[in-house]
Amino acid sequence: MDPPHNPKPDIKLRGRINADAIFVGQSPQNIASIGPIADATGFRRARLGAQGTVGEQVDWVAEFDFAGGNISFRNVYVGIDELPIIRRLQVGHMLEPFSLETATGSNFFTFVECSPINALDPAYNWGVLILSFTEGERATFQVGAFRTGTSNNSGDDISGQNDMAYDVRATILPWYQDNGRRLFMLGAAFSERNPANNTVTINTGPQSNLLNVSDNPGSPFIPKITVPAYQQQLLNAEAALVLGPVSLQAEWSATMIEQIGGGPVFLNGFYVFASWFLTGENRNFLTKDGKFGIIQVNSPFICLREGQSRVHGPGAWELMARFSYADFVSPNLPLSNGSKQGAQEPELTVGVNWYLNDYTRIMFNYVFTVPVDPNTGPSTAQAFFIRTAIFW
Repeated sequence: MDPPHNPKPDIKLRGRINADAIFVGQSPQNIASIGPIADATGFRRARLGAQGTVGEQVDWVAEFDFAGGNISFRNVYVGIDELPIIRRLQVGHMLEPFSLETATGSNFFTFVECSPINALDPAYNWGVLILSFTEGERATFQVGAFRTGTSNNSGDDISGQNDMAYDVRATILPWYQDNGRRLFMLGAAFSERNPANNTVTINTGPQSNLLNVSDNPGSPFIPKITVPAYQQQLLNAEAALVLGPVSLQAEWSATMIEQIGGGPVFLNGFYVFASWFLTGENRNFLTKDGKFGIIQVNSPFICLREGQSRVHGPGAWELMARFSYADFVSPNLPLSNGSKQGAQEPELTVGVNWYLNDYTRIMFNYVFTVPVDPNTGPSTAQAFFIRTAIFW
């Protein structure tokens, strides 16, 4: 009897570079409220890793981020595909399933940064994740169990506490035509969490600059919120509409925190955005994963100085605008050094993306915000982002 077929493992490099230049303007009231935020030039992400397959069903990813001068674990997991009923299983260090923003990822997300409500999203943690989809790929279902105490910058979670999170995310496509050029998607997610160290921390708070290497930093114009808690729930509702080159997307997220020594805390927020490809492309929805993927550029940018093939392509050009509102204020939030925590933040972002090809783009974003601090009142701030992004 012949031995079973055992193909040689396949390995290939993967990575991404996000090089940013950021210019910040703050009103005197905003500086007094959160402190000065400096202009910055540097790497928002500088990731390098590898991925591959072993046999017919097993695959793996090992990717690390070097931005900020430290080595941070990102996706480091093993997956098994083509399983009966559940379809796919992943074990390791990876993103928890929760929102469309986070699931889409920085390579394909329309804006330089996610909306302020992304501060509620769980990020990379150790866990087990099941990813399933229906036979016609019109619906997805993801469920996972994760440790919440994992540091984003290390690959370890060493504790004896019950710091577990249990996540569920589902999406459905009521309308899908022209291979995804026209579609309508709805989704929802829920997470039940036991906070590590009995503490819930939301938003990274003011930074010396905006080059925050976290994948859910939230808004730098809202101070960090810390709540002693023994339980937390996260909720999310999402929707997206693609009409050829025009795309609309919206999400609402909220958290309910069972505070230790105080009343329950409820925080929430939403965003809505629109984008338009002037050159006719469309956002590509991955029906098995419930998220958006690579933009396929119709005419990649080519402008050769010499040579026979003097083909001039414009690349892809995308205009976009987003309005978001974070209501991170609750009467039950504990005081911090005698001051009220939280803030409310309406934020407007407009911009343009130039895709040179499927894997390279230059992004321009302008952000204007009016955060309302419960202690000092409203103030204004603005920021201009320029990013050169490439992935492979």
